Amino acid sequence: MSSPDQPSFLRLSLDQIWERRLLTIAPDTSVAIALEQMRSPPSADLAPDPDEPGVKTGFFSCALIVADHRLLGIFTRGDGDRCRSAGLDLENLAIVEVMTQPVVTISYSQAQDVSAAIAILKQHPIHHLPVVNTVGVPLGIITRRSLQQSLDPVELLWEIEQLRQLSVAQTQQLDGANQRLLEMTESLQAQIGDRQQLALSRHEVNRLLEEKVGVQAAQLIRTNESLRQEVAEHQRAQGQLERQHQQGRLLNEITRKLRDSLEIDEILQTAVAEVRELLACAWVIIIQAQTDGTGTVVQESRRPDQPGSGLHQVSGIQLMAQPSANAHACACEDLTSAADCFYALKFLQRCQARACIEVAIYADSQFWGLIIASRSDRPGPWERFEVELMEQLANQIGVAISHGQLLDNLEAQVLQRTDQLTQANQRLQREIQERIQIEADRLETQQQLAGILDNADEAIISIDAQQRIVMYNRGAEKIFGYGFEEVLNQPLDRLLPESFWQIHRQHVRTFAATPEVSRQMTDRDRDVFGLRNTGEAFPAEASISKLDTKTGPLFTVMLKDITEQRRAEAALRRSEEQLRLITNALPALICYVDTEQRYQFNNQTYTAWFQIPVADLRDRPVSEILGAPNYALAKPHIEKALSGQEVSYEAEFIPADGQPRYCLVTYIPDKDEGGTVKGFFGLITDISDRKAAERIKDEFVSIVGHELRTPLTSIHGSLVLLASKQLGSLTPEGEEFLDICLKNTQRLTRLINDVLDLERIESGRTPLALTQCQLGDLMVQAVQGMQAIATDQQVELVVAPSAAMVWADPDQVMQILTNLISNAIKFSPPGGKVWLRATRHVREVRVELEDQGRGIPSEKLEVIFERFQQVDASDSRQLGGTGLGLAICKNIVERHGGKIWAESIPGQGSRFYFTLPDSQP
Repeated sequence: MSSPDQPSFLRLSLDQIWERRLLTIAPDTSVAIALEQMRSPPSADLAPDPDEPGVKTGFFSCALIVADHRLLGIFTRGDGDRCRSAGLDLENLAIVEVMTQPVVTISYSQAQDVSAAIAILKQHPIHHLPVVNTVGVPLGIITRRSLQQSLDPVELLWEIEQLRQLSVAQTQQLDGANQRLLEMTESLQAQIGDRQQLALSRHEVNRLLEEKVGVQAAQLIRTNESLRQEVAEHQRAQGQLERQHQQGRLLNEITRKLRDSLEIDEILQTAVAEVRELLACAWVIIIQAQTDGTGTVVQESRRPDQPGSGLHQVSGIQLMAQPSANAHACACEDLTSAADCFYALKFLQRCQARACIEVAIYADSQFWGLIIASRSDRPGPWERFEVELMEQLANQIGVAISHGQLLDNLEAQVLQRTDQLTQANQRLQREIQERIQIEADRLETQQQLAGILDNADEAIISIDAQQRIVMYNRGAEKIFGYGFEEVLNQPLDRLLPESFWQIHRQHVRTFAATPEVSRQMTDRDRDVFGLRNTGEAFPAEASISKLDTKTGPLFTVMLKDITEQRRAEAALRRSEEQLRLITNALPALICYVDTEQRYQFNNQTYTAWFQIPVADLRDRPVSEILGAPNYALAKPHIEKALSGQEVSYEAEFIPADGQPRYCLVTYIPDKDEGGTVKGFFGLITDISDRKAAERIKDEFVSIVGHELRTPLTSIHGSLVLLASKQLGSLTPEGEEFLDICLKNTQRLTRLINDVLDLERIESGRTPLALTQCQLGDLMVQAVQGMQAIATDQQVELVVAPSAAMVWADPDQVMQILTNLISNAIKFSPPGGKVWLRATRHVREVRVELEDQGRGIPSEKLEVIFERFQQVDASDSRQLGGTGLGLAICKNIVERHGGKIWAESIPGQGSRFYFTLPDSQP
């Protein structure tokens, strides 16, 4: 409430000083039309009330640009004058291009007196202040003219006098500050002069020292050059002897391996490694020629400092020609100008080789491949011993390959002959076993057939050519109710309803005249029916077969009672119809998709979305119905569902009507008894309204948070100023009330900051600045930042050293650690300890924080990571918590791809864990 000592004009309400009649125009309106509307008399519904303060009848001083009931900008008469002076085409210039934006506004619900409007007009260089409601719809406008006309001139003079007195006091303070600044400037100029003199003296001394050092350096350079030449000559001689020794050792090593082993890969690996070491080149490779004129790298030795991932197993190398048996080695000091004598020239140039030696390898006088040594750092000549070494090495390798191929051929021939003998022996054994098995199977079949006839649930009935019953099993007795003696030699008609006698007789006669051995008796327009001894007819499935015997043809009928099956099918049809009615009534999209991604079921909602009848959707590909953009979003999730995983995600789809819809999509795999996926069920729910509500909620939280934080900051600053006693002392009771106010404002400020942080993180407006960072350093920084609070609470913080690296946003990790350490300090007793440590795991690092607090009940371990959740409701009052810290930690950890959880035993402290990836995915 306003103080009674305030001037009366400060107690005016907004309703007394604003103009309610507004000129609102669309963003695409031209500037010329807008100015005309501002000059012309308004219509009856827009006409200003002449009795309202500040209203000048006959024109508007400004126009508000509005779209969808939201204020976009403001256009004043001054803006129109500037457009004219700039020579702009007002007829074709849209007002949205020259309007003032963003617009400073005042909320009707948060400022109900003139002081708020005066404060905003003083803060911003504007003449028009729109008044809006909570959702941004303009209600009226306050202008400087309307404000001045509403104020009492005497009160305005009083305010001017107060401002004048304040200006005089500030002027006196500035004069004193200027005088002190002049004195300081004179002192600094004197010090600068002394330092310049010292710099000149130091420069002269340095010049004399440089001249003396230059003479001595020239003498040392001449002496060093002479010594360097002598040392280089000695090193060349020593190097030549060393290389000759290594060449002999390499050839002896390869010769020894030829005697001891015929493992070609081992010999080739030794050769390329030793040659590269001896020649000190970048890499040595062996290429095996293929029948199609290309080659494959089979061995490679590469210097560790060479870039790239290596050439081993590189194939498809195009060889320019196959050399003749008397081809010599080719050595080139600069491949950029090499001739076509190199068989792998293009490959060498592609590998950025600068100089190389290439020697052909022959096995049994046949071209086998190449051995190549290369330098990639510089061009230059090769020494004669290097070329000779490569030629000798190629000869040794050819001999080794020849021996290896000979051995392989011999082993293959032995294995082939052994395999042929083994197969012949196995074939004879199988034939003997088959004959024994056939005889055993015949006996077993006879026994099984007798058992089947007696124990089968189906009715098995044999009739002769006159359709008299000659065989009747126990299954038939159960189904028809007659005993064997009752039906023996009786006509089959006894087991059929009378309406089927003629049809069945004709069917048997027709079957007897065909060459078929068996057939189904249900391949007709209606079911087969049997007749029980009670006179009840029942549906059945039946098949008939025939066998020619010495006494004539024998027909055997196998019949199964399908009464329950027909009942189940009818119930299933009713259930399917009910299910279709239910699914068609639901607003969600419901479907079933098979493994080929084709629709097998769709409810009626698909027709409303995609304008395609449900009957036409069956067997249509999902990609065809959804369209390319929508299918590109859904494809990875569909593939995941067909792999057997349940999928749920949110995405924006654009159906046939072109109106984007945000949907919650769920795919549930359909598996058979063996676990094989047969398809999946799809449920797509339109959550556009829910998303819109969440967006409005987030915007509302953000706006309310920012609007509350500004006055709270002012209130907190004023309370701190009072607590400092710079404005006078308070009574003990007043100091107690002041302390309560300070604590409550601090708690509200923390709550608002936490709410804004959580809303910003959840909305994704805070991107993660991911980088490879040292977790141990972040842990130490977090502990150092909380050390003062821990010391005040008599709690010891212990951090274990860690060299673990994580792929994370350092600032976000610091926020997680700070929140967890702060909670541990709050709930730890005096003299307690808090431990912070980190351990490496597979592809992640786990951080652990342990305290000696009161612990957390088991039923609270999950809910404490939700918003505004605390173990005890009194914690927020006693300890100042907001209940948002752990929710913020959980959101940050999950955005990094990690997880967070807690373990606790009440009375024995708690442990909080969270994980972070150790490297970039």
